[in-house]
Amino acid sequence: MDALPDIFSLPPPAPSPPARSAPEQARLEAQVSALHAALGVPAGRALKEALTPKLVVPLPFQASSAGPVASAAGKLARAQGLPPPVPGRATDETVVKADVDLARLAGAEIERVAAAFGLPGGCAAAKLNGGYGSVNYKLSFPEQSGQPPVCLKVAVVENAEASAKVQAEVMRHLRTAGFELVPAVTLLPGSNGATVGCVTDSGGAAVAIIIEFRNGVPANTVAANPEAGAKVASSLGSALATLHSLAPPPLLNKLKVNDDGFVEDYVHCTGAGFGDFQSLKHHPFVGWLLAREELCKSTLKSLSADLPSGLLHGDPFLDNMLVDEETLESVALLDWEDCCEGPLAYDLATAVVGGGFSKSGALQVDRVRALLEGYESGRRLGKEEKAGLVQLMWANAYIIAVYR
Repeated sequence: MDALPDIFSLPPPAPSPPARSAPEQARLEAQVSALHAALGVPAGRALKEALTPKLVVPLPFQASSAGPVASAAGKLARAQGLPPPVPGRATDETVVKADVDLARLAGAEIERVAAAFGLPGGCAAAKLNGGYGSVNYKLSFPEQSGQPPVCLKVAVVENAEASAKVQAEVMRHLRTAGFELVPAVTLLPGSNGATVGCVTDSGGAAVAIIIEFRNGVPANTVAANPEAGAKVASSLGSALATLHSLAPPPLLNKLKVNDDGFVEDYVHCTGAGFGDFQSLKHHPFVGWLLAREELCKSTLKSLSADLPSGLLHGDPFLDNMLVDEETLESVALLDWEDCCEGPLAYDLATAVVGGGFSKSGALQVDRVRALLEGYESGRRLGKEEKAGLVQLMWANAYIIAVYR
């Protein structure tokens, strides 16, 4: 692989970020006003300040309900009139998370892992929706075995063992609490364990768990038209309301949203490709990025102190929910690696960032309204939560853009 270019060789940026044109500012203000109309609360002074060019991370850069926008850091840089940190990598392409293969497992390794879980031999593996921290397979078995299909979920992140164990712990806890949208976790025969170490076909270390397979389709794949988009958004809102009524596991070993490390984990993993991230802080874009990191942390701390908190899914994008293809009702919530504790409204903010904008970047007000109405069918939002939702969206949008 070619070495990354020296980002300090980039042309110097303009002395200060250019002001938005009047039409651009009007468009953004219209989107925020539309969001507040959906929320039923007036825009306040804090929102007007957030619209100023020196502070804003534009809301619609998570512009697709199908997945994250590629090279979002480059988009952020261009939005502020700065060069992207790596020339030539910032594009306007949209990438679906399922298209991003962090790893694959060879057939023989899948067979070995299945056997370790006490499953029959001769399984057939089909790759399912994946993401940035895991790869998933549907395992089907010979009819004579009597074994129904299962899902093999493989954590491929740096702390794969901890990630897999936390997910298994949370899923078992929620199943015990009666949350039916969480697939059951398969335990190893004769033990209380639920994970098996494995090796990807590129030689990387990974950790696998086996969970119940649920028939359904990712919600983002059936949300193309406005009616279907509103229906799946309502289903997601209802599912989150039920989740938020449950207590977190007693020993959830995860950072909370208001912890400094929560934001830093996302921001500084981006810098890993450049070595010591802090050593690049004098580059205009990296400096801009780190300044917004502090703003993001202070925003989350402030809102966490004022808003009701509890267990969060942490990543309720539409592709992390399976729905029935006919009824569009929720079948399962998947991918619990980002679960944590924090303001309950943060999950809603994440859902809007991940699925509330069209590919052109327009806020889909009917979809946002359906999400909130679905949520409030199970849990009423307080005035403070509604008023803080846009700020939580800003914080989550910053984290998602930097991370992905």
